Amino acid sequence: MSGSSLRWATNEALNGSAIVPQGLKPSFILADFAARLKPCPFKTIKYLEISRTAPSRCQYNQIVPMEREMHRRLFATFIACFVLECAAPASFSQIAAANPDAQATAEIRALVDRYMKSIDAADPALGATVWSPTPDVSFINPVGHEHGWDEIASEVYGKLMGQTFSQRTLKNCSDIAVHVYGDAAVVEFDWDFVAAMRSNGAPVHSTGRESQVYVKLPGKGWRLVHVHYSGPPVSEPGNGNF
Repeated sequence: MSGSSLRWATNEALNGSAIVPQGLKPSFILADFAARLKPCPFKTIKYLEISRTAPSRCQYNQIVPMEREMHRRLFATFIACFVLECAAPASFSQIAAANPDAQATAEIRALVDRYMKSIDAADPALGATVWSPTPDVSFINPVGHEHGWDEIASEVYGKLMGQTFSQRTLKNCSDIAVHVYGDAAVVEFDWDFVAAMRSNGAPVHSTGRESQVYVKLPGKGWRLVHVHYSGPPVSEPGNGNF
């Protein structure tokens, strides 16, 4: 059997659990074997080649690095870490569940944006997806005070926006403040309005302030129930400043 060889893991050899095949009787194990292994994390798994050089003597004569196995294990570890990292961030629904006011604020901000688009288009159908379609809603503006969704749809969307102006652009020009109080919320913002008169095409530009009230209705979610807008503050006598 001269020249025959057998390989097994260094870990087994070092902890004494290696099985020596029948007929091979190692007469010694190098005491400094472990000390001579290079401390490289990519080469910690080694294999020994044990060659029979004499009928009664075996010696460990070669250390064979097995980097392929280490690479396989490192790759598996990398994949496991990657999966855990991807799974770590909480979903929006989980964050919202932990902070319901944050979810309500996000939903209401989206409704404010849709409300502005409905004004731009003078579209009562789009406005109906924002407003509560009930008779108790109201709209206060410098030229009127409407009650109920039907009147708002007719007077604000139909006459004030649709018949008066041929083009409209309403946009927010400040941070939208949303204050949530359970199933009710108050919104405040400053607006900028640019339009063209339908009668002669004359440009119109105005700015002002607006407050809105939203309520959370069963089966419908958040809905707009009140709007109050006015121009910018002035300090002339007779404007409420005494």
